[in-house]
Amino acid sequence: MRSRRLNHTKFDFFPYLLNIPALVVLGTVIGIPLVKVVVMSMSEYSFIGDSRFIGFNNFNDLFTRDRVFWPTVRNTVIWTFVSISLEFTFALSVSLLMNKLKKLKGVLRGLVLLPWVVPPVTVGLIWKTILDTDSGLLNKIFVGLGLESQPLLSSPDQALWVLILVVIWRYSPFMVISLLAGLQSIDNGLYEASSIEGASPFQNFYYITMPLMRPVIFVVLAQGTIWRVGHFDLVSMMTGGGPAGSTELLSTLAYSRTITELNGGSGAAVAIITLIITLLIGLPIFSRLLKEKGV
Repeated sequence: MRSRRLNHTKFDFFPYLLNIPALVVLGTVIGIPLVKVVVMSMSEYSFIGDSRFIGFNNFNDLFTRDRVFWPTVRNTVIWTFVSISLEFTFALSVSLLMNKLKKLKGVLRGLVLLPWVVPPVTVGLIWKTILDTDSGLLNKIFVGLGLESQPLLSSPDQALWVLILVVIWRYSPFMVISLLAGLQSIDNGLYEASSIEGASPFQNFYYITMPLMRPVIFVVLAQGTIWRVGHFDLVSMMTGGGPAGSTELLSTLAYSRTITELNGGSGAAVAIITLIITLLIGLPIFSRLLKEKGV
């Protein structure tokens, strides 16, 4: 009996040893740059001369003196939660419709994925051309319909909302396909049984679809939110944070402070704040998912 207990409690290190090369690579690719950014955020950093350690002064300046930081935080909050809410509503509606179709599912999946496979830089250039105030296709359509030309990306009041629509067009295909995969994994027998009991389509959706889709919904919302908080490419290509800072996000602010203004300390501080916000959003959601799965 004693030998059996010893064999039962023996710990196998071999699977963990196999992870060491991957951990070394991750530590090199992620860990070293992260440490570098943390050091920069606590320094009066110069790219051409000596740097001076100043503690948390960069963070203090951002929170108390910087006139751009808090409007940028507001833009990032609006950008993230409005775009993700609309994107999820649109993606869920499209995925439910596609799940009901009997024909052309493969063709529709291909069409839905088209915006996703186009490189973000190309998407930015295309939409910037379409939305141009003077020669853009959209304004030509407005004028042709007898409507007034709109400034769109040139307007501080319109630019952020226009960018939200563009980012939804670009990134909703991923959410559509993910939700569609979740819907197709639900056993149709559950719907047949509920129909026999006289359940309405809304009751099927509320009591069967949504509970069974909850893990998928959590994942796509968490992943989408994390991506959106740190989003950079489309905004940088189309507006660069303008006009008048109306589309400035934390990611573009970190870039402009570091590259344009050569203020590496302030740019690194903004990057660290963005990372902390991302962790505060992502970790609770993924920890809840792991608990539900019993991990």
